[in-house]
Amino acid sequence: MDGSVDTDALLYPGYNPPPIHPASGAVTTSSRIGTVQLGFTLRRCMIFPVILFYFTGGGILLYTLPQYVQSVIRSKYSSGGNETFNACTHENKSDPAYQTYLLIQQESARWMIYLSLSSLIPTMFGNLIWVPLTDIYGRKFLLYQTIVCALVRLVLMALTIHYQWSLVYLLAGCALDGLSGSYFSFLAVMFTYSCDVTESGKKRTIAIIFMELQLAIVFTATSLFTGYLITDIGFLWPAVIASGCLVLAFLLVFVVPETRHVQQLAKESLARESRHARSSDSAVRYERLHNEDSEQQAIRNSTQSQNVTSSESSKPSTLPVTALARVKQAFSSTGQAFRFYFSSQSGSRRLKYVLLMAGFTFMTIPYLTRGGMEILYQLGQPFCWSATKIGSCLLC
Repeated sequence: MDGSVDTDALLYPGYNPPPIHPASGAVTTSSRIGTVQLGFTLRRCMIFPVILFYFTGGGILLYTLPQYVQSVIRSKYSSGGNETFNACTHENKSDPAYQTYLLIQQESARWMIYLSLSSLIPTMFGNLIWVPLTDIYGRKFLLYQTIVCALVRLVLMALTIHYQWSLVYLLAGCALDGLSGSYFSFLAVMFTYSCDVTESGKKRTIAIIFMELQLAIVFTATSLFTGYLITDIGFLWPAVIASGCLVLAFLLVFVVPETRHVQQLAKESLARESRHARSSDSAVRYERLHNEDSEQQAIRNSTQSQNVTSSESSKPSTLPVTALARVKQAFSSTGQAFRFYFSSQSGSRRLKYVLLMAGFTFMTIPYLTRGGMEILYQLGQPFCWSATKIGSCLLC
């Protein structure tokens, strides 16, 4: 004994503190006090390879899809003898072959719009539903969901390429991925995970910057090697490799620990440490209790047991929660987020936040479909670039 008195043992007769895990030295999620570990431990760092493999697969998809769509449309019109037509070597715009080239560009752009809408529209509703649920069911379920749906989308794409199915199957894959929240939900969980395990301030900022840097490196690298893959081995194997990356991401999520309760446990830990700092007063009461006669002690223990029962019954975490109650809680959380925009409190701070969100929204909208359209533009006049040149351009 180190001379300190356990106040929880005084207040709760028969209380046995949970053990500390001997391997890691970190207190478990049911630990009594003290050393709730913040920061990126070895297991928590496994979120980084999950991010790496997920966005590697997404990057390959981003640069492969527009080129494959145009390839399919071009093959559709090549039966008329225009397969050798090169728009960059023909200046005569009245040439029927040039008009066919314009039709290919237009139809390719139209299909890219269809694919974008089939993904973005369900994504809006998916994010409103799934992201708030992570505060109830944890972060990992949404990691699994977004990875699995993206994997199904890539597998559908690989099968469509191999068996030369209709592009409609790509629309189905985009819609399913959108319903899961797509990469928007993945990004939300990624940054929330960082906030769960870091303290507010410099450490959290560094963690978020590192994640953003990882994304920049991944998309830069995939833009380069995807171009070489398409040029050397066609469209099928990039889709297969992207699917393999998502399989690896899915398997690694099993190693990543849940972090939903970390911040709450850290706050409770600080409160308990504060109580232990005032344990001298509790020690006096402890001695007085043991000096009383057995009858008074029994009465006091009975009273304390009733108080504990009443206190524990008032804690919402110990009550059985039905599925309907959890859904109501999730929508309540979403409603609170929207009520912030219309609250009369902190008007100046709310105005600043709304202006920042509006600026971010208008900045983001052009980038939602820019990648696919930009690649289609580079494939045609005046550039007529190959897949490798497109990748090298994006690398710069």
